[in-house]
Amino acid sequence: MESFILLGFVQPMLIRQFGEIGTLQLSFASMIAFYLLFSMLTPDINAWAFIIMILFAVGSMAYPLAVGLATRELSSDQQGLLQGAVSILETLAKIVAPLVASDVIIPRFNKPDQFFGMVYFVAGLLLLPSLACCHKLHSLTGRIDPDKAVMLEMH
Repeated sequence: MESFILLGFVQPMLIRQFGEIGTLQLSFASMIAFYLLFSMLTPDINAWAFIIMILFAVGSMAYPLAVGLATRELSSDQQGLLQGAVSILETLAKIVAPLVASDVIIPRFNKPDQFFGMVYFVAGLLLLPSLACCHKLHSLTGRIDPDKAVMLEMH
């Protein structure tokens, strides 16, 4: 429900205010904050998970924005290739990540007084380059043809 509200109502307002790249950067930063904060949860403070989930919902804006920006810069025949490649990468990540987490990362930290949130912490660290990519996109926005810019709005 949070994602529906964010994608349907909040995202268009943020795009009008900060632009697509600024909104993309905000959503990546929210996703990084979600993973890092979620990694710090302990049984004593697990109620905070419900508040931290809001950051995950804000982070859900990243995928449609990133694909929209990327496909706009490609010819129509290359757009299918991009979306297919993204789907393959997502599928592989959904298969490989749990295997790596359960067989490699978790056993290494499965001792008393160890950091049990390492899987989420690593995910947050892996997303850090996304902020650098957004920063680079900000420097390139002068080169993007404004006629190609499509605003995601509710009609």
